[in-house]
Amino acid sequence: MEQVLIDIKNAFKKNKVPGTFLQLIALLLIFTYFKIEGVKQFWIQVQEIKLKYGFYYSFFATAFIGGLLPFILKQSLKDKYASPLLVSIFVFVFWGYKGIEVDVLYKLQAFIFGNNADILTVLKKTLVDQLIYAPTIGTVTVILSYKWLDQNFQIKDMLKGNWYRREIFPSLVANWMIWTPSVFIIYLFPLPLQLPMFNLVLFFWVLMVMLLVKPKKDVPGTNNL
Repeated sequence: MEQVLIDIKNAFKKNKVPGTFLQLIALLLIFTYFKIEGVKQFWIQVQEIKLKYGFYYSFFATAFIGGLLPFILKQSLKDKYASPLLVSIFVFVFWGYKGIEVDVLYKLQAFIFGNNADILTVLKKTLVDQLIYAPTIGTVTVILSYKWLDQNFQIKDMLKGNWYRREIFPSLVANWMIWTPSVFIIYLFPLPLQLPMFNLVLFFWVLMVMLLVKPKKDVPGTNNL
């Protein structure tokens, strides 16, 4: 229990600034959408593209925003991947899949709870998202996939001992801090716009994950992630 409290304290210290920043971005999105007609028209056009291309949009938009863009920024820093082509393919495919996964989550929640943006409906969706989806699938697959990448696609030592507390829980706490307010705001938008809004927050979240997850020093696939 003591270690859990330490993990929570460390996560708070590391993420209070980026968390606040992302939450302000989410608030700005909802404010400009409802208050500025030009911004709303832009998102209506995005919504039409999302409706037209469906899961193709989910895959390619998320693959680019959550995968390639953070990868390109990472490559521009001093700490670079030693195998950039392999890593770029990995992040593109992985985040493309996650885009479809999240889109299915949003559609499923809309089917179960409805499309209304009242506080109770949005709260139900947020709780399911953060207390069921994130601890079992959302955060788990992200952290383990990036650890797998950092270990040159080897699973050795990844799941040894209390791996969930060691590998997942600190990132899960950070996820709650950053995503819970943002997810609540995302569910206020119409269903076709929820994934595009998710992608905007995702970009900063993935970049942070890539900078915080540390590979082993003898891993040939990466270089001081």
